[in-house]
Amino acid sequence: MKVLIIIILVISGYSISAQKDNSNIIKPRFGIELTTMKGNMLKGLLLQVNDTSLIIYPGKRKDWNKGEAFYPVVFGSSNVMEIKLKKQNGIVKGMLLGGSVGLSAILTTILLNNATAKSGSVNNVVIVVPAGIIGGAYMGSKSRKNFYINGNEKAFSEFQKQIK
Repeated sequence: MKVLIIIILVISGYSISAQKDNSNIIKPRFGIELTTMKGNMLKGLLLQVNDTSLIIYPGKRKDWNKGEAFYPVVFGSSNVMEIKLKKQNGIVKGMLLGGSVGLSAILTTILLNNATAKSGSVNNVVIVVPAGIIGGAYMGSKSRKNFYINGNEKAFSEFQKQIK
């Protein structure tokens, strides 16, 4: 019994010491489409925004998660014409919101009406909740923010304030 306890303590000590410290790794919150003043477009992930520049990872989110080694690209605010941001997991969040709104409408109908309305509300669940999920997914997929910078420092600082 004592040997088993010692073995478990030794194994758990190895697993605790083998964990990495990921506190200093930047995790991208937004997908980005950046248009330069020359009309070139770059798609990627927004890593960091400074006072006069922004840093973009020029790959996709699955490349980032796999650890693909693309070099980050730095753009000065004077070279940026337009920025389009897309939040992470917008579709999933929209589906959850739409489904919960549809379900809450059904539950409100059931609680406020008498027992005769309960049989009809089951049919409504089949219609309203999926419609809410589909509508929420559509709204979540369209959740983009556009910022028109046109090389202007003030517009870039407003962009910086809005995303923090």
